[in-house]
Amino acid sequence: MKEANLGAIRLAWWRDALAALHAGEQAEQHPALSAYARHASTLPDVWPRLIEATAAWIAPALACWDDADALIERSHVPIIRIAAAAADARAQLDDAFVRTAARAWGYVECFLAGRASLLPGDAAQGLLRTRNAYAEARGAPALPSSLFPALGQLCLTPLYLRAFSRGQRAVPLLRRQLRLVAAAATGRL
Repeated sequence: MKEANLGAIRLAWWRDALAALHAGEQAEQHPALSAYARHASTLPDVWPRLIEATAAWIAPALACWDDADALIERSHVPIIRIAAAAADARAQLDDAFVRTAARAWGYVECFLAGRASLLPGDAAQGLLRTRNAYAEARGAPALPSSLFPALGQLCLTPLYLRAFSRGQRAVPLLRRQLRLVAAAATGRL
């Protein structure tokens, strides 16, 4: 309970600081916030929705997969939208692709953070949902290369799925780097 209260306090601080920044006020003295302030006017203000979704992760386990998908979409779609806008403000991403990519990477992050226990069902079901979402995202038309910095991490999904299925969470750095280079060279996630 104490951890949940601390998390809520941190999220409230970020919500207030980002709202003030987007209202044109001076940024708080925080390195990440100061860096973001230089670009805030060119990026979509999705922070209220993102912070609300992040707060839901503090809650107990999710009841069903529809709830898990909805929570992951609420917390990860804004991140993808911000990253895509920062990488290429002119690029248009299909909503269905963004939701699918958000689910694939969101489930990976649940396993990476050791929070798979929040998901309904067992780990095998979570891995299958991750695999299916990744396959669907990968089946989308090729993306402009300018968006690779925003979406490139998605290509790491198969590496993490193999690690998770062996009960591991880590993938060696060199293996991740090689996979990112291959994906960037071929233009395929």
